[in-house]
Amino acid sequence: MNIFTRIIEKVFNLEKEQCASCEHLHLLVEQERAEKTRLLATIVEMSRPLEKAIPEPIKAPQPIKSRYVPWQVRKNEMEAMDRKRAQILKEQGLGQISVDDLQKEMDSVEKEIEDASDNARQGISQSEEELKEVSQKIG
Repeated sequence: MNIFTRIIEKVFNLEKEQCASCEHLHLLVEQERAEKTRLLATIVEMSRPLEKAIPEPIKAPQPIKSRYVPWQVRKNEMEAMDRKRAQILKEQGLGQISVDDLQKEMDSVEKEIEDASDNARQGISQSEEELKEVSQKIG
């Protein structure tokens, strides 16, 4: 009887109603197939050979230089630099400062220091006087 129903369904294009559990099973099968397809695509992607990048040309190794410089060599280099600086200053005339110029500069600096200390003393004495006045008003 099952065969006759199938023949009749095919001849008359009758759709067979599916139960809820059958629909659920068809949905699960479709999901599994989609997941299987994704997994296969991932495996195929991973199994492809990696594109080989063009390797950079290998440079010849450089010898390791010692950072240690003997004191005598450093001393000679520093003395040579000092001589060169002195020569440049001498040529520019900047290396020659007279004693009078130095004395004038020292006098001006001393005067500035004295003025600053006088101002500080005056400020302290004013603060002391104000403090006494306030304490007398309070006390």
